[in-house]
Amino acid sequence: MRTVGLGKTLEQWREEIREEKNKADRWERKFQEVQTRNEALEKSLSKNQKEKRRTKGQSDRVRKIFSLVSKSKIYGSSTWKQTMSSFTTFRIKLETGITLWEKPWFRFER
Repeated sequence: MRTVGLGKTLEQWREEIREEKNKADRWERKFQEVQTRNEALEKSLSKNQKEKRRTKGQSDRVRKIFSLVSKSKIYGSSTWKQTMSSFTTFRIKLETGITLWEKPWFRFER
């Protein structure tokens, strides 16, 4: 077989070109896969950002309503204070009960 100027036969050059073309095709497929994945991630990020804004808006509305209710004259100061006091008392009792229930000596000595 004849060698073409650089020490390889024509068939060897064709084989090398074929291998390089296959490598380029594989890299192109990987690039397309990554690009598709990036597009999906961007859509997901956009959706999550919209959800975050919506949730923040709802949270702000709840805070505003709570602030208005707590300052409202509809709930007289004594009624509101009694409600908050009883809620606080209940919360403290609940937390204390849970804390005590977690103690092994408390469960068995009762």
